Amino acid sequence: MRDLSRVALRFVLIAVSPLLLLTTGCSSEGSISGTISFEGKPLTGGKVLFWTSTGSQTADIQQDGTYTIPKIATGSAKIAVDTSSARGPASSGTNPMMGSGMMPNKGLPPGGLKDGQPKNMQPSKGADLPAAMADTPLYNTPAKRAPAQKIPDNYADPEKSGLTYTIVSGPQTHNIDLK
Repeated sequence: MRDLSRVALRFVLIAVSPLLLLTTGCSSEGSISGTISFEGKPLTGGKVLFWTSTGSQTADIQQDGTYTIPKIATGSAKIAVDTSSARGPASSGTNPMMGSGMMPNKGLPPGGLKDGQPKNMQPSKGADLPAAMADTPLYNTPAKRAPAQKIPDNYADPEKSGLTYTIVSGPQTHNIDLK
């Protein structure tokens, strides 16, 4: 009886091991990158979304129009592109401080600042700053990006954009030109 169990175990191992070897190394993921443009010009910001049967992956659109998704499920995908987040705040007029880059004037004397009083928190060019302060966001702000282009609203919805792509295993490039 004991020999029969060993024979059965060996048979199972011999039958199953080729299946394990075949599935090892098979990847159901790919990586995708490319450039997104509108009317031939690269977008300068926003997000791109690839929606597959297993979920969605998003990537930021860089200032040169490029995007990268390092891991994404293979198969058919619907695509959405949205630049509204990179266009800045809406100019609805409901909040005058929104997007102005100015601090509220609480604590300022009535009538505002007088001549000779500091007008902002930035040190003068060439000022000696302690090293610990020079690397803080208050004194080392990056240059502002140009706002992203406005594109038709239908591109923000993967069901209405009309954009599709079949993702395969491994790295691939997919450029998107919106019209």
